[in-house]
Amino acid sequence: MKNRLKWLVFIVVYLFFLTFTQDAAGERIFKPKSEAKARGLCIIGTLLPVAAGGLIWSLDQPEKKYGPSPDRTVPIVLILTGIVTGPSYGYFYAEQPGRGMLSIGIRLGIGTATWWATEVAQRSSETSAKFFDHPKDKIVALGSLCLLASGIYDIVKVKNAVRKYNQIIRERRSLILMPKYFSESKAVGLGIEMKF
Repeated sequence: MKNRLKWLVFIVVYLFFLTFTQDAAGERIFKPKSEAKARGLCIIGTLLPVAAGGLIWSLDQPEKKYGPSPDRTVPIVLILTGIVTGPSYGYFYAEQPGRGMLSIGIRLGIGTATWWATEVAQRSSETSAKFFDHPKDKIVALGSLCLLASGIYDIVKVKNAVRKYNQIIRERRSLILMPKYFSESKAVGLGIEMKF
């Protein structure tokens, strides 16, 4: 269990390192961002935890057929982290954290609603031997499709967030108002600097 937690911490730290590493503060203001990097962050942030969780799940099989089932907490947390937060990493890269948090909230809401509806359907109907005859199976399928659609939408639309950021940067480049020291009059004031 300790080994799995170390891997989980490593993967989460690595993803945040990818998301939040940027240039020095002075250069960051005027440097345009890459659409491909934003989309790559979304894809890697989604696929890496899901793949790691799936791998841990598949390798952690019970020793005996009727023995105690293994603890599935770590793979479930990894998979859910990738599905819920992964598609939003590009928005944080494009410096639109509000949009990133909104999309995380939407996917979290979809997942919570799916879980709640599944519990209600499980308690209100009898069990069925056939797959997809039970209302629970249909609810899980619908919730999964909604989560998938939300994630794909964010991955596809992150390029618009980067374009918006780059346009704002271009507009900022044209005229900068900054404090300046004027040596002729030995005074501090505001200077206007134009950059093209």
